[in-house]
Amino acid sequence: MKLPFAVRIFFKILSYISPSLAARVAEPLFFRPVKFPIPEREKEFRSTSESGKGELSSGRIHWFKKGSSGPKILFMHGWSGRGSQFTKMMDAFVEAGFEVYTFDAPGHGDEWLPRIDMLSFIGGIHWMENKFGPFDGAIGHSIGGMALWNAIREGAAIKRLVEIGSPSSLSGVLKDFAAVLNARPAVAEILMGKLSADYQVAEDRFDPVRIAGLHPDVDGLLIHDAQDDEVPLAHALEMERAWKNG
Repeated sequence: MKLPFAVRIFFKILSYISPSLAARVAEPLFFRPVKFPIPEREKEFRSTSESGKGELSSGRIHWFKKGSSGPKILFMHGWSGRGSQFTKMMDAFVEAGFEVYTFDAPGHGDEWLPRIDMLSFIGGIHWMENKFGPFDGAIGHSIGGMALWNAIREGAAIKRLVEIGSPSSLSGVLKDFAAVLNARPAVAEILMGKLSADYQVAEDRFDPVRIAGLHPDVDGLLIHDAQDDEVPLAHALEMERAWKNG
């Protein structure tokens, strides 16, 4: 999304005056999903699919299932997205003989929360695997692809993975976020250090580019729009070098 001009000017000036203050102001925005109305093209999928709710410590997920036989595929949406965004793709998979699953992460879809992080996405993937898995493959869009790699890092039995416009690293996500705000790169560096301290993890712990190197048994495909304004193509090129069987 293009932020209002006044917001971009505000962060540009503030990041020159005090990068640490700019980072403090920006942090809540980084964790705040944008609430979009569910379009008509997705409502039929949501009303006709087998569906239900699941409770996580971070919130509630809304899951959907189509198909009754064949290899199981999990679809994971991106930030501020919904599982039903995959409706056309999932219908095609069902017609091809697959059994497909997706879900709205906590704070997404029908519900909204003011603060959510990627751990909620990862928790939802594990919940789905425990209830419906194991999955023969998974498809993730944007942060959804990043969450799938982290679920694999935590033991999810996913051996085939498709990424669509997904980030290669958390530091890269923060740099892109700072660029959207029109803030100096120092703001991203401060945010990275704060998140690492808050979650008590190494700065590269959640990075798919690192995780892929530790899981050479995962086969997959990278799909990326060369003109992607939110997740630059550089992320996919970095993943291409690190993902042995991608």
